[in-house]
Amino acid sequence: NLLLKDLKPKYLDIVVHPKCPEAVLDYIKDRLDYTAPKLASIYPDNPCMIWLGAKDKDGYARHSVPNNLKRYGGTSAGLHRYIYAWLMHGGNLPVRDNDGNRIEVHHKCGNRGCVNPHHLMLLSADQNKKLGNPQKLQMGL
Repeated sequence: NLLLKDLKPKYLDIVVHPKCPEAVLDYIKDRLDYTAPKLASIYPDNPCMIWLGAKDKDGYARHSVPNNLKRYGGTSAGLHRYIYAWLMHGGNLPVRDNDGNRIEVHHKCGNRGCVNPHHLMLLSADQNKKLGNPQKLQMGL
């Protein structure tokens, strides 16, 4: 499916933390292949990568860490958190910021099912809640 491949960001465009093991990177690439592009008005040239697998009741992408990767940590988690943790932080997401506030992975695009690392960023829980879902804000929902 050339159209699908053309719409997805190329792996070369995705920054990889030097502490990300090759086996984890291969798993992430496999997960990114199991997504469908969705154009986001916020990122017209870099579409969301919507996870086609399991999602939780709130619409976040879910996954189970394969047995061969459990030695690196985790069992079942939000896929966006897993991808962001490994690609940006070498597997260790900060739990709290310098002021002691809980840290969350925010979807800048507003699509909870999106796992595009370019659409994710760390925010305090309070900031994440205040920003809300930018897509809903744009649509007036």
